[in-house]
Amino acid sequence: GHLETLYLKAKMIELIGLQLAQAKQQKTVGLKSAEVEKMIEVKELITNNLNESYSLSYLARVAGTNEQYLKKHFKLLYGNTVFGYITMCKMQKAKELLLTGKYQITEIAEMVGYRHATHFTSAFKKFFGFVPKMVKTKFLFGSYLSFNFELLELFIAI
Repeated sequence: GHLETLYLKAKMIELIGLQLAQAKQQKTVGLKSAEVEKMIEVKELITNNLNESYSLSYLARVAGTNEQYLKKHFKLLYGNTVFGYITMCKMQKAKELLLTGKYQITEIAEMVGYRHATHFTSAFKKFFGFVPKMVKTKFLFGSYLSFNFELLELFIAI
C-alpha cells in the first residue's frame, strides 16, 4: 500500500516533468537549433551590456541575419520585441541599483545606458508607473523607520 502510493507519486512527478520539457520544446517550434543559438547570442549581448545602445541592424549583423528575421524570431522565442527586452532589462537593473541606495539617479541612468537623467526618469515612469525618486525615497524612508524602531526597542530594553 505505502510503496504503491510512493510509486504513483513518483510517476506523477515524472509526467509533470515530461510535460514541462515538452512545453519548453514547443516554444521553439519552427526554429532550428542554430536559429535559437543566434537569438540567445543577441539576448546575452543585450543582457551583458546594458549601458550600450544597440541598433536593430547591428544586432542582426552580430547574429548573422537580417533585421526582419531577428525581430520575428526574437519575439517568437522570448515573447517580447528586441527593444522591449532591452527596456525591460535596463529598468529591472535600474530598480535593483536604486534599491541598493548606493547610487544617485544620474549615476544609475548612465549605468543603464541613458545619457540624460530626464530621459531615464521618463522611461522608468513609463515602465513602472512611478518615478525612480519614489523608489529611492521609499528605500531611505524605510531604512530610517527601521533605524528608529531599533532605537525605540533599545530604549524600552533599558
